[in-house]
Amino acid sequence: MPTHDSSQLTENPIVDANILATASDNLVYKKNGSYFEGRYHIHEDGTMMAGVGQVGVDHEIDEDKILIVKKYLIEIIQSENGTIVLDPPQPTGGYSLNDTVNLTAIPNDGYVFGEWQAPILPESISSPTVFFIIESTFLSDIEIGGSFINETELQITELEVRERVADYFYKLWFDENPFELTEEQILSIQTTIDDQGKKVSGRTEQDQLVFYKKDRNTLENTIDFQQGVFENIVQNVYLNNLLSSDSFESLFSFHISGPVSEENINVKNYIIKYTYGANVYNVNVAKEVIASSGESKGFINIVNLSQITKPKFDTTKIDPEKAKKILDTDIFELLPNQLTRQDEIDKFFIDFNSLVGNPPEFTDSDEDGILEHITMEEYNLDEQSRVSYQDQFNAYITRLNEQVDPAGINSGKTLETMRNTLNQYLGDVDHITQIIGDDRPEYKNKLNGFLKIRKPNQAIILRNPTGDALEFENYHDTGFTITMWVRFIGKAGRGTLFNYGNPTNEEKFGFRLETITKKIGTSHYRMVRLVVADIDETDTISDTSNTNYTAEGLPITRIFDSHFGIPGQTRSNTAYVGNGSDTQEILGWWTGGAPVYDVSPDNTFFNHTQIPTDDLNEWFFICATYNPNVDEYSSIRDFRENRGGNTLFWQNHIMPGDESGTSNDTTVPYSGYGAKCKVEVISRSELLRARGYKVENGTLNASDVILPPPPPSPPPSDEPPTGSPPIADFDTTAPIVDSTFII
Repeated sequence: MPTHDSSQLTENPIVDANILATASDNLVYKKNGSYFEGRYHIHEDGTMMAGVGQVGVDHEIDEDKILIVKKYLIEIIQSENGTIVLDPPQPTGGYSLNDTVNLTAIPNDGYVFGEWQAPILPESISSPTVFFIIESTFLSDIEIGGSFINETELQITELEVRERVADYFYKLWFDENPFELTEEQILSIQTTIDDQGKKVSGRTEQDQLVFYKKDRNTLENTIDFQQGVFENIVQNVYLNNLLSSDSFESLFSFHISGPVSEENINVKNYIIKYTYGANVYNVNVAKEVIASSGESKGFINIVNLSQITKPKFDTTKIDPEKAKKILDTDIFELLPNQLTRQDEIDKFFIDFNSLVGNPPEFTDSDEDGILEHITMEEYNLDEQSRVSYQDQFNAYITRLNEQVDPAGINSGKTLETMRNTLNQYLGDVDHITQIIGDDRPEYKNKLNGFLKIRKPNQAIILRNPTGDALEFENYHDTGFTITMWVRFIGKAGRGTLFNYGNPTNEEKFGFRLETITKKIGTSHYRMVRLVVADIDETDTISDTSNTNYTAEGLPITRIFDSHFGIPGQTRSNTAYVGNGSDTQEILGWWTGGAPVYDVSPDNTFFNHTQIPTDDLNEWFFICATYNPNVDEYSSIRDFRENRGGNTLFWQNHIMPGDESGTSNDTTVPYSGYGAKCKVEVISRSELLRARGYKVENGTLNASDVILPPPPPSPPPSDEPPTGSPPIADFDTTAPIVDSTFII
């Protein structure tokens, strides 16, 4: 896809034309950045411009039509603690859609990764995070993987070292001890208070047990424990930063020695050994007294283990009979007076009325009878009386959600929140619509009846009183209007509503107002069109070589019809055949004589005026107009590209502002642009409603046609009449439609 753009060049021909751009091509107008879909062409220097173009043509570069491929920028919100690197680097103008960019993070000196989600490489950089380009983006280190933190934040304190070493002492004691402690051994390693108020090791069941918040605290609080050896270990670990090392636990080992004789008793020593280089420390965490028989007599000089307990299974159960003699089993509970549910409801409303406060004063700013406006002064006074403004003894419940801190104590405790909750319980009350009586008058027909034409061999033939044929030849200059009331009694069938001559035969003379139906699935659709044969007087060349003229030099009669453009289906291009000479342009119909629907019936049915088929009792007023003064040729040549699907434009109601766009268009009663032929329809019900009359429910408007898919399911109705149509004196080809109408 070319990505260049250029300013105007003197020699810059088109090298590729009629290229279709879709949303996936990501093309935008260079001038305003809006997205472009449609046909475009490319010049030799790579400039892309909206429009079909023609290869080899060299034209001026229109800045308003230059297209470029949309680019996307990644803006990194760089942290002062680290750097985010883009790979590949961001090109000038940005990345293209769906490009892949790798994001890598590198901490600055003195900083490290903090809780980083992506893996960290040995070089102290993060693994690349893959980012797909789908839009312009702002990114920070948090959004990429985490944050950078100062190395000093990772330093371990001396207190943390002391707690970790003490914890590991206890871990070694339980993990490396080869035997299960007996009840006597447990008592001997627990701390109690003696008669002098001192803490001593070893106690009986009757002695108090000293509890520490953590058993390791005994190592920290016993100042003379092993003459300060424990403290030496803590300092060695802290000063050498060994706590963060993976080999921390390997610095310690557990040993049992003995029994040996100490002060005339035999003891076993339980020792934890610390070794780091030349620093070796032994901590005797317990001494076990051993009798001459080899039996253990308990521990002395040991760290406290107050949290260790052992279940007892030889205790005596309580004698229920004796307990009843001593204990009072009659229990009286003193309870306050209990509130009933009604009491709680009454209290709620009393409290609410005292806490809701006075309502603010509202005014009727738009004079619609509803008090909905509050002045800023009144708003501030009301807010200041609420508890979220200041927690005073006489403050009221906060009125609005916007007046409270979303994370504050009063979030969800406002009158607005309460109102929203109550709405869930009062749907049947809030949505009751007051039924207003219809006091509009009913329309009374002015005439006693109408003429029906609904069976074969019935028609109206208009004749000149003198017996000669009617003459409407001045319609080429002045145009004409046909109006009639019609009620269609069937959903299918086609035919002529009014005609003068036959515009589609070989002579191409006259005009015809007709209706055509189409069945799609189970639904029927009806359209009305006007077809007119008129002389093409757009040429300025009158020689016999001009394709718009006959061999005798007479202008060719062209066909005009009332089809228009709709969203998704532009009006057909029916105007031009090309250049006739170097200086003059030949304009004309490309078909020379066929209405658009006859050429493409599958695609253009809904490009004509539609009439609903659901209600066969409805009357429709049809107004068909031919205006030769409408500049249909310029409309197609200059404005079809941007207004081809605008129905109002082709019905003469849009005044175009310029050729390049529609932003300056205005809606007018008559513009002089669009189609020469126009058919407009209004239903009787729609007309009566507009005039203020009462209309029965269920009646249709002429604009109520729902286009497929899916089409509406019509109500059941009678089939249209069958049989051969009559032959009218004024039209030898058109049948009479199954309809009732008044002209």
